[in-house]
Amino acid sequence: MGYSFLSNTIVAKQSSSLPVLLYFISLRRVIAYLMKKTSKTYIDLAVRIGGELKDAKSAFLKVNSVLIKRIARCVVEELRLGDTELSICLTDDAGIRELNSQYRGKDKATDVLSFPMEEDELGCEGFGDAGARVLGDVAISVETARRQAESYGVTFYEEMARLLTHGILHLIGFDHVNGGRQAALMKREEEHLLKVVAHIYSS
Repeated sequence: MGYSFLSNTIVAKQSSSLPVLLYFISLRRVIAYLMKKTSKTYIDLAVRIGGELKDAKSAFLKVNSVLIKRIARCVVEELRLGDTELSICLTDDAGIRELNSQYRGKDKATDVLSFPMEEDELGCEGFGDAGARVLGDVAISVETARRQAESYGVTFYEEMARLLTHGILHLIGFDHVNGGRQAALMKREEEHLLKVVAHIYSS
């Protein structure tokens, strides 16, 4: 959107430095493309049932973990964050209620929780063993996601994509709690990302 906006502005003003500006815009596009192609995203997925870790192929959840990882990887790469690590926890209502109570003081189930990688005492972000930026953890209640999908009239994986995208945006600083401009920016970015990943769960 930024590039389109700049391009429209240039055309409208008919600036004499049009060739130079177009060169830098094209260069930015090339750099962004190369970053997207060369960056590595490490996805760790765990399943937590009522506070107990289970195998990621748990029959209880009946979730295609490969598809979830593909969605997460696509979101992170579209955000162009460079080399990153992300942890995803798929759980049930009991499991997410426990997390919500322990870390947020709210003794109730919810759909998604985000736990950003906090800065250390020196203000430095966390980096994993592979030198990648550690984004943090996103926990999703699969039970709640299934109910919401039915309520909203969408597929289960469409709702999972929404929750996962929402959680990842929280990890990198987006917020909607106070409404206003911040909430509008997060909504716009979320809508864009969901369009980008739609082909994954629609195919």
